[in-house]
Amino acid sequence: MSSKILVALASAALVTASVSSAFAACVTPQEQRADQIRALQTQLMVGALKCGKYDGVDIRANYNSFVSRYSPQLVAHFEVLRGYFERTSSPSAYRARMDSHVTQLANAASLQSNAPGFCAQAAAIAKAAVTQTPDQILDSGKAGPALAVKLGESCKKNSDWVDDFSRAASADAAASPEKTALSGAVGVK
Repeated sequence: MSSKILVALASAALVTASVSSAFAACVTPQEQRADQIRALQTQLMVGALKCGKYDGVDIRANYNSFVSRYSPQLVAHFEVLRGYFERTSSPSAYRARMDSHVTQLANAASLQSNAPGFCAQAAAIAKAAVTQTPDQILDSGKAGPALAVKLGESCKKNSDWVDDFSRAASADAAASPEKTALSGAVGVK
């Protein structure tokens, strides 16, 4: 085999490895939505615990009704979220990472609960929770500001990076296979 073919094969292997690692850790739209649903549920739970009743809205009763009514959807979203952590962690570490993330959501919601207007926002969410699905609440904007806990980079963002990387690697390989092999080897650590 010629050295140019070997260099091209090595470059392709490096691009494939980069693509695989980029997509292994990225967050799909379904996983992002599952995380948003979990954050909504957490905000509503913290509102129920901190505010109880507010401005004629029984947040605690509405939260309990919400969880009962949408339990199958909440469980399904939780399974998607669990799948993200299983996919991006080792079998022995996924549960600890997931528990840590859920705890971070609860801590962020607890911090939010100290802000002025939190109980009014919680009451608005609880009121919506009686008649709307979790997805409808999120889509309507009634959930308020998102909790400041990031699950990870979106697959779309990684996809754009991978496309750019692949185009650049292909252009370099066409121009100089030796240069591509050297620059690719430096980038993989």
